[in-house]
Amino acid sequence: MILPIWCGLTFARPSDLDYASKRLSDHNRSPISLDYEKIENRERMANGTLRTYVVATKRKVKASWEDLPRQDAITADGFWGANSIKNFYTANGDGAFWVTINYGDATTESFQVMFTDFSARISKRNSYTDLYNVDFGLEEV
Repeated sequence: MILPIWCGLTFARPSDLDYASKRLSDHNRSPISLDYEKIENRERMANGTLRTYVVATKRKVKASWEDLPRQDAITADGFWGANSIKNFYTANGDGAFWVTINYGDATTESFQVMFTDFSARISKRNSYTDLYNVDFGLEEV
């Protein structure tokens, strides 16, 4: 028995009322990378001990797709294809927005992020659709 699960990533701007429609496809997606970065100040004291002052811990998310269809309707799950992801980046590339990581056990984790990098490359073309390799990085605000 195959049970449906929610998509791995969801985007939302603070003004979005249609939050559930911003679901990124899991079609040919690589593992979602969730890393942590400490913003800290480390110094050795005169007696040799190390002191660390942690200001904050921020999250970084990386995701990539290989051969992601251009249109949403052609993806395996019907969620966002390459064109929708690219349009969201074009409209919000310089601003902050919310990302939600949806885990398989129905728990979620949401935080505000900004794009650090984005790339969409056409890998294959045919008369039915174009297939893209999409990569992006997000960093917590």
